[in-house]
Amino acid sequence: MFKNKSLMVALSIAIIAVTVTTVIVLAIIFTRERGSGILPYEYVPADTSAYAQFSTGVNMGDITNNILPLVSSSLAILPQKAVSAIKNLPDLSFLELSGFVSYRDEGLLVGIGLSHRTNSEKALSGVVEYLEKQGVAAKKGEDGVIELAERARQENFLAMKLESDYLLIGSPMNNPESSARKTIESALLAKKNGKGIKDLKEWNEIVEAMGGKASSFGFFLRFGKDENPVKVAGKLYNQDGESGIDAQLVGSVAAEIEKMEPLYRDSVKALLAGQVPLDGLRSSVSGDCMLQAAMSAGLGAGKIGTELPDDQEKALSFVNGETTLWVDTNAESSKTSFGISTIASAQNIKSFLEFLFPADRFSRKNEDGTFSVWETMIGEDGKKVDSLEPASYMKFENAGNGNQKLVVTSEKNGFEKFWKEQPARATEKSIVDASVKLEKLPIENSFANKTVFSMLKSIDLKLLARSFVKEDRLHARIYVTYDEDKARGFLGK
Repeated sequence: MFKNKSLMVALSIAIIAVTVTTVIVLAIIFTRERGSGILPYEYVPADTSAYAQFSTGVNMGDITNNILPLVSSSLAILPQKAVSAIKNLPDLSFLELSGFVSYRDEGLLVGIGLSHRTNSEKALSGVVEYLEKQGVAAKKGEDGVIELAERARQENFLAMKLESDYLLIGSPMNNPESSARKTIESALLAKKNGKGIKDLKEWNEIVEAMGGKASSFGFFLRFGKDENPVKVAGKLYNQDGESGIDAQLVGSVAAEIEKMEPLYRDSVKALLAGQVPLDGLRSSVSGDCMLQAAMSAGLGAGKIGTELPDDQEKALSFVNGETTLWVDTNAESSKTSFGISTIASAQNIKSFLEFLFPADRFSRKNEDGTFSVWETMIGEDGKKVDSLEPASYMKFENAGNGNQKLVVTSEKNGFEKFWKEQPARATEKSIVDASVKLEKLPIENSFANKTVFSMLKSIDLKLLARSFVKEDRLHARIYVTYDEDKARGFLGK
């Protein structure tokens, strides 16, 4: 559809990327940035598709000594062999919970930071001995690379190499043309030649988006192998009571827009120009629902394909309009409702409705001036019948300057829910603003889940998402808010 799809797909890509890292965010959310000065990306080749660096300042030995015994003693359902393996872990105090992870077609590379608390070579030998007791065959080459394989199989599934600052661990993943050793060798070559991911022309912007060279958590993702792949970078952030991931499209939004065809260029410009503070709009939906979301934007001239035989296309222009969308999902009742509010010319609203509702739907005017949209169905006898209830409802209002305001809702009382917008509490302009009530997620009703969600509810934890354009960069954030005093009290128990 677009000559250059980078701008339009970036938001979806960024949200997927930050979703993958949400678990890491929650794990290190209470840590502070320590700035170790290590440059992990020295080991990362230029054609890497995904890269993440993290620094928590937590020693792996402390974790195994203080946390894992508690875990193993509380999980009675684990097989005895697994419990024994956890309790008899080797000394890991030579490692820090810091380092990097990178992925390319060749395979996966993990670098775990060395603490230098103890002799690293001796400690690594202890790790190898432990793995051999678990049925793993280990072979150390003259170059110091240790290759690991299952005794019953020939191929090596992991390789390890001790460097001055990292324990490098490589895996070919599912690539039959690669090997565990090869992933290590590629990393060492990038380090030796000084050629790698840092040679990307956007590297300075990527580093800044990741939060610096030694950030507590930063990541970079590249999608596509053409001359202009989509690049996304992001970091862990904590400000104004929010903690989460801020993902950013690498490159100028304005420059990407100018590459588009004129029709779509106007559409995207209008989309971004329509940013408004959405917190109040989202809050206008009932607070007792699982998902609350609001989107506000001017819809530009967009092509809408019709079903005419000549495949004719017509354009809609909402350049001077405003469009807001609410979604109200209640997991307990399995009921989903929505509301769409838009302001545009009467002709464009008419075209919009023709696109929104297929030919098997029709409207009837009610006594109060609103409209009910009914659906034509095929009965058991093959004859057409009307649906028992309206599929949705519509309301029109004069918006001045020759424009109309249209509200479409799936609920009969949706006009009260979606028509009157609440004053915005937040001043930050956004394209999309959404929040999720975690305790209302449709999950298995088990004791473990109840315990976890009870904890989250006790500290008022909320999961939110927002997208916006700031300083010519497209951002997507997934973050949490919580009561810090309650959280500290809970952790202190």
